[in-house]
Amino acid sequence: LFARCSTAYLRWQGGIARGKERRWCVWYSSVVGFFQNSNGWGQAFSAMLTNAGTGSATGILSLASGSNSNIESTLNADISKENSLISAQQTSLTAELNSANEIMQELPSQIQGVNELYSAITGYNQNTNG
Repeated sequence: LFARCSTAYLRWQGGIARGKERRWCVWYSSVVGFFQNSNGWGQAFSAMLTNAGTGSATGILSLASGSNSNIESTLNADISKENSLISAQQTSLTAELNSANEIMQELPSQIQGVNELYSAITGYNQNTNG
């Protein structure tokens, strides 16, 4: 039905198209005009979408994308900085824990030395077999 709504078809019919067919043709022509006319809503909407897109340097999507890229770069730099700080702290803490571990491993022999010295001074807990 819509294919028969062209202006040429209506002219060829000589205005014979009546009733529902003519109403459909008028409605169809109005809808097409709404979207396709140079001053129509469809053309304005298409232009707005084109201008808002990434194809335009000042389009909202292009600006948002640029802003997102800048924020992402800043966040990546912050993450790298934090990773460097964590790595330095990890190295420092590992060194401290290794030192504490060495001290703790020496404690039994130091306690044994203190016990032997105490026994030598006081005579307490001396081994009678030795």
